[in-house]
Formats: sequence, C-alpha cells, structure tokens
Amino acid sequence: MKKLFLIPILLFIIYSCSKDEETQAPTNSVQTTTPEPETVVVQYTLTVSAGDGGNVTNGGTFDEGTDVTITATPNEGYRFIGWEGNDSTSESLTVTINSNQTYGAIFEFISIYTTDVNNDPEIFNYDIDADYTEQIVDFYPNVFFTSDLSENVINGINLALKTAADEFGKYGPVEYWVFGADKQAALDLINKFCERREDLNQWNLSDCLSRETDETLDYSMIFFQKIGENVILTNQARIEAAHLGGFQWGIHNLSNSYPYSFDNLFDWNSSSR
Repeated sequence: MKKLFLIPILLFIIYSCSKDEETQAPTNSVQTTTPEPETVVVQYTLTVSAGDGGNVTNGGTFDEGTDVTITATPNEGYRFIGWEGNDSTSESLTVTINSNQTYGAIFEFISIYTTDVNNDPEIFNYDIDADYTEQIVDFYPNVFFTSDLSENVINGINLALKTAADEFGKYGPVEYWVFGADKQAALDLINKFCERREDLNQWNLSDCLSRETDETLDYSMIFFQKIGENVILTNQARIEAAHLGGFQWGIHNLSNSYPYSFDNLFDWNSSSR
C-alpha cells in the first residue's frame, strides 16, 4: 500500500518540474551603444587675384582657423603698392581663415624713360627693387626743379646732364634736385623729395622734412635755396652743388643751388665758383 501511495506523489513532482523548465524563457543580455557625434569640418574659400603688372600665389578652400600666407610678385617695370581688401603694404600677407575672404594685389607701373631726362618727381624711371651697383643703365637721370626756375635753366640742365650721360655713361639711377631762390618753391620741392623717400619706404616723411628744411645744417636741401636767395639779395655770384649720397637707397642723390648762368644773371668773372 505504501508503494502505491508514493507513485502519484513522484509523478506530480516530475510533472511540475518539467512544466517549469518548459515555460522558463532563456535570458540573453543585449548591450546597446550610443554612436559618437560626427565632427563637422567648416571650410571657407580664399579668393586671390592680381591686377596688371604682377602675379600672386593661389587661393583655395581651407579649414576654418587655418593661417594662409599669400605673396604678390611685381613684373619688371612695376611695383607692388598694396592689397585690395587689406591695409597691409607688405608683399606677403598672412590671413586667418574664419570666413570667405577676397584679396587683390595692386601693382603700379614704373614709367621707364630711355630717351629723355625725367623731370616729374611722381615718376620713377628705374626699377626700385633692382640692384644697380657698378652697373651701366639704359635710362637718363631724374632731374627735379623748383617752380621758380626758368625754362632756360630747366632746358640747360636737362641738356647738360643728357650730354654728359651720353658721353661718359649712365652709372645707376640719379636724382638731381635743383633749387632756385624762392623759399616756398624750395619747400614744395623738398616735400616732393621726402614724399618720394616715404613712398619707397626709405625714410619717414616727418624725419626727412625736419632734416632737409633745417637752415642751420650745411648741405640740407634748404641750404641750396639759401645760396640762391643770397645771390639775388647781394648780387654776388655763388653756386654750390654736391653729391649727398643716396647709396643706401640705390641711387646717386645730388643737389644744386640756383644755376643762374643759364639765365645770364652775371657776366662770367673769376669770383664765380
């Protein structure tokens, strides 16, 4: 009897365990990952152009924050004077790319006179970037006159210098500054001289004017005007001319007091010098 009683109990236990195993779902652990956000590279366009008389390195498309250097190179007979889109006057310009940017290289024509003397202080008849050391050149001197000088003086000096250049050779760029007797005319010409030096980055305008208008200095430019003025006031013949250097600028720099002989102001006499 005992055995018969145990059999139903065992069957119940086996059935219960089997049913639990069938209904239990397997547990699998699934991990999900969040993708890294993509880095967006911002790019901008650098547009570069060159005007007549030179060329410039190319622009392009660059990543934001990139420093890019562009360089302008003038052709022979031209000079670089600045950038359209930037105040810099340097031939090399470094810009940081943080937007679309446009720059244009600006060049200026240097008028080359090979058959005549240049009398216009606004014109450069030589290549300011060239080295003319111990070279014979193919252009005549620059000669600049105060406004009070006569056509006789201007024509006479031009012819004399051109004749000398043809006879003895053209040795590098020459700037010859000729003064009369009028002080204001002299100051105007001195201002042209100093503007010319500043335009070529050779001398600060105010420093140049301070030196060349100083009447206490021997061989300042105003010194030559004073000699001409005294000639008129005293009726005493005197002429001064001097080579005042200019080698640091690549030129021969000369000045002359009033060349009154072209105006026949005095008869020649032994006191003239």
